[in-house]
Amino acid sequence: MRNNIQGLLVTLFGLLLAAVPVLAHHSVTAEFDPKKSFTVTGTLKRLDWTNPHIYVWVEVKDEGGQIVTYGIEAVPPGMLHRAGVTRDMF
Repeated sequence: MRNNIQGLLVTLFGLLLAAVPVLAHHSVTAEFDPKKSFTVTGTLKRLDWTNPHIYVWVEVKDEGGQIVTYGIEAVPPGMLHRAGVTRDMF
């Protein structure tokens, strides 16, 4: 009985440790400065409406007139759906 409890505790501890990288993955402030913003104006070239995140691909002309493609990661489709935004709107 004691060995079973110890085994269970070790397993639970291991699962908790394995979850730490998942929390870091969802840290927006680790990758971006939420106080900064910029506007991208261009042509929507592709929309990947998939879980866990939607991806939007926009072609934009830079200062030199060259076409640059921006890949933008957005929220999950379920969040947009609850806000009334559907794939057909794009």
